[in-house]
Amino acid sequence: MSASQDNSDEASELEMAQISQHFSESADKNLLEEQKEQNFLSRLRYEWEKRRGESSERVAWYVNDWANSVYASTSISLFIPIFLSGIAEQLSNSKSIATCDPSCDSAPCILGKEPCKTCVIGKGMVYWNGTSFTRLPAPQQSVHFLGEVDSFTFPTRVLSFSVIAQCLFFITFGALADYGKNRKLGLILCTAIGSLSCMLFLFVTDPHLYPLAAWLTIISNICFGLSVVYYNAFLPILVSFHPEVTSMSNSMEKIDEIENFMSTVGFMFGYIAGFLGAVFGVVLQAVVGNEDNNRLGDRVTIFFAGLWWGGWSLWTFYYLGAHPGKRRPKLSEFVTVGWASTFSTIRHAASYPETMKFFIAYFFYSDAYTTVSSVGVLVMQQKLCMSSTALGVVILEVLLLASFGNLLLLKIQWRFKLESKVIICIALAGYLFLCLVGIIGLIPSSPVGLKQRAEAFLFGAVHGLMIGPVQSFSRTMFADLTVPGKEAEFFALFEITDKGSSWLGPLVVGEIYRRTSTINLGFVYLSFMILLPACVLLSVNHRKGMIDVGRILH
Repeated sequence: MSASQDNSDEASELEMAQISQHFSESADKNLLEEQKEQNFLSRLRYEWEKRRGESSERVAWYVNDWANSVYASTSISLFIPIFLSGIAEQLSNSKSIATCDPSCDSAPCILGKEPCKTCVIGKGMVYWNGTSFTRLPAPQQSVHFLGEVDSFTFPTRVLSFSVIAQCLFFITFGALADYGKNRKLGLILCTAIGSLSCMLFLFVTDPHLYPLAAWLTIISNICFGLSVVYYNAFLPILVSFHPEVTSMSNSMEKIDEIENFMSTVGFMFGYIAGFLGAVFGVVLQAVVGNEDNNRLGDRVTIFFAGLWWGGWSLWTFYYLGAHPGKRRPKLSEFVTVGWASTFSTIRHAASYPETMKFFIAYFFYSDAYTTVSSVGVLVMQQKLCMSSTALGVVILEVLLLASFGNLLLLKIQWRFKLESKVIICIALAGYLFLCLVGIIGLIPSSPVGLKQRAEAFLFGAVHGLMIGPVQSFSRTMFADLTVPGKEAEFFALFEITDKGSSWLGPLVVGEIYRRTSTINLGFVYLSFMILLPACVLLSVNHRKGMIDVGRILH
């Protein structure tokens, strides 16, 4: 046998070995993927079967998401703003402009010689002066809340003020959860006040009670946000006591796996509950309506959200432990300790570069994806002439796809062994796509670019698929970068970072719209506010950050 033949045989054997190894690795990867899918389902089944036993606290934590998500998904995001605008409109003196009958789906159309207003798809609300379409006259001032405002500005001003108040309350009371049994007591108190505030909307039966409606909105939103601070502060603690984590000596991989699992399940509970609440709201709007009954449909929908929030939270209060923290501060330090703790946390976080980089990125991208959603709804309502019921259907689509999006990207993470920051960037890429769609709408000859109602449902689909993962993986990544024993302090700063930037996007986009009368230009700004923070986020060293704060040893 020749030397060349021997070399050929050896090469063939080596090639066969490489092929065999490749298929072996592929089989191992597929087996690992199947095991992880089975682990997710088996964990979910175990959690429910042991809901009154070993997993009782974790299930109670999931149920809190189930309880408050109807308020978050339907009330504060849709029906409360619509209700505030509606009762302000009832007090307005500008109702002399009649609504055209029939309304136009496209211009031009024949409406008669009487002046009236109508909504034209792709153009928004316009004024018919009897011969041609012009811009709708500015509405007269109608209500007083921190100054005189019109019925369209009233809900945005109330919500903006509630966000500012949220930040102040986060700073003052958020860090108190790390002391004594305040973590659970704060959750109970905020839930009780917040849910009661929602239920009291049922009794706002006169438009002249609009200041009461405004303050109920502010109180409920403050309590909701603060309850989320206390709720999130339980996540690292519950993960640290999880039997799979303790059996693996608190390894980073297992902590990350369990945190992602728990956070995903929590959001799934919330989105399913939000979907059910939205179904109830849409059906109620169709059956009861808001005409000639002081907006009874809106009031009952908001009341239902409060009742759901308070009622289901009883499960959480019963099974979730207090997990006492540090010694409670003196009564004289009760208010100041939060501010001192917040500034201390900022200085503390600054000493952890990876945590600080996450804060900077989150400050901007959390505002960006929230504003993309808000601007999308505004376009649907104003330019695409969609009714409250139609917007409710889009919300149903968002909530239905949100849980699926969470599971989809969790599976992608497992399949390709991706870090949480990569999953977040994938979600942000979805929002960047929505911005690009909005930017295309700046081209006059383009038939697309949020100019057709069908695009509203595409917008809702992408938003629904991405909103769950970006929220869930942001929470779990941040939980890894908190200092043990200071979870509530850091999560209070997390919420401050989120809510503290909530004014930025609406302010910039609103100013762009005021100066140009073209809301699509806002998507140009938002695209940069997604791209730049994503680059910062990708620079975060997750493992190093966990080592720095003391979550893992090496």
